[in-house]
Amino acid sequence: MASGLETETQWRAAARLSNQRLVEAPVEGQLGMSVDEMSPAGVRTRMPIPVGELAEAGGGLEVATSVLADTAAGIAFSAHRGHGGPTIELRLDHVSAPTEQARWLIAEASVLHEVAGAAYLAATVRDDTGQEVARATGHFLLTRGSLGAGPPPLPDSSAVESPELGGPAARTLPGRADELFRALAPGGDPADWVLSASEWLANARYDVHGGVLLAIGQLAQHRFQEADGAALALTPLRIETDYLRPVPVDGGELRCRTAYVRRGRAFRSVRSELIRADGQLAAVVNGLWSSVEGPI
Repeated sequence: MASGLETETQWRAAARLSNQRLVEAPVEGQLGMSVDEMSPAGVRTRMPIPVGELAEAGGGLEVATSVLADTAAGIAFSAHRGHGGPTIELRLDHVSAPTEQARWLIAEASVLHEVAGAAYLAATVRDDTGQEVARATGHFLLTRGSLGAGPPPLPDSSAVESPELGGPAARTLPGRADELFRALAPGGDPADWVLSASEWLANARYDVHGGVLLAIGQLAQHRFQEADGAALALTPLRIETDYLRPVPVDGGELRCRTAYVRRGRAFRSVRSELIRADGQLAAVVNGLWSSVEGPI
């Protein structure tokens, strides 16, 4: 039986290995995501809040929040089971915007239970001032291991450092993610948005990242409602995504079709369908939005 020290050492090594994988992963690497802590209880991860004109145009905060929540839950699942698995569905409930002085988003994620071939996970996203930004819950597939390439060699303790609060990563990040935000910048008809399934949108399995698909749906719904003359106080309350098929990162067309389910005066239900180049439905994103003045 391993001693407490050996167990702690193993978890630190697992966190370092996870950080090495994040550095090499296309989306997470661009966004500067890292693992702070990993234990049997779950994981704590962080990501700099993207800043700059390109990040604003490409939905930097929306992308960062959804990618961080999805990936944090995935890492917690991998730590719990010893292998990863695709996201089946993910719900993101928005709580508040980060404070003006915040520079980081921090997510804590854990497995809550397993049922009928799926693991159910929860993640809470806060900024580095402690303000809660979002809550996420979702199901991940239990019955299949990771489809990615084999893990890289375990780095030594100095190979990958987790950034400290107030460190330089937030200053150097925005240029690294330029291509990601260019790929998500608005263009064409927001009700029928066509973009490329490019390498800048990839997860470790080289499909379009699940958090990016969620963000695409949210961005499309926001732009669709703005084009329809929505109020300036437009706020997402809940964004929920069902993942039906992977979207290969092959440069092919990815189409996002958006329409109202119900357009109320104060609250709206909006649905986006993400369709692969072969015409197959890849994901369905349902959003609940408010046009009531609020603190977000």
